[in-house]
Amino acid sequence: MAKVRVELEKEETPEVQGVQAGTPEKRNEIARLLVKAGKLSEEQLHYAQRVHAKLSSQRSLLSVLEELQYVTKEEVRETLQKGPTDVPLGALLVELGYLTEADLATALASKEEYKDTKFGQLIVELNLIDENDLLKVLSYQLGFPYVEPAVAEIDLQLIGMSPLSSYRKNQFLPLHHQDGGILVAFVDPLNVDH
Repeated sequence: MAKVRVELEKEETPEVQGVQAGTPEKRNEIARLLVKAGKLSEEQLHYAQRVHAKLSSQRSLLSVLEELQYVTKEEVRETLQKGPTDVPLGALLVELGYLTEADLATALASKEEYKDTKFGQLIVELNLIDENDLLKVLSYQLGFPYVEPAVAEIDLQLIGMSPLSSYRKNQFLPLHHQDGGILVAFVDPLNVDH
């Protein structure tokens, strides 16, 4: 299984185009995934929803679940890494606490002015999110693990098996052997042209 470093280019694919915060059901999709994964019970979810509804602040349901100690950040991360999700990027960013609803509204309003700018690039340029945090959330949405390769992890013998121009042209780089396979980093894992 190849792991992939997700880049900003992913946002133009159909799986990632939805950036709106979504309906309340979509905003609670992470909680539903946690129930499905057995990390959270329906009773715990209903109680957290009641607590969440009584709060005057704009905290996410996920933050309430974590504060009630029903789930941990690690359990959320593990659940999200199990596969792609159809939750819109904006909803994921809000529910995970990277953006507020107001930040998302600002970004969506700015999108009209910056039509040629991808949503992810826009929220990074507006300083609403750190690029690495965005890449992690995109990796959850796409179902690819997020990998930040270190120079020390790169197997030079493996790279030497093909010309560097091939890697550049196809926008990927083999990093090292792992779990009986080769760990590969792609610029854009969804680009079928490369």
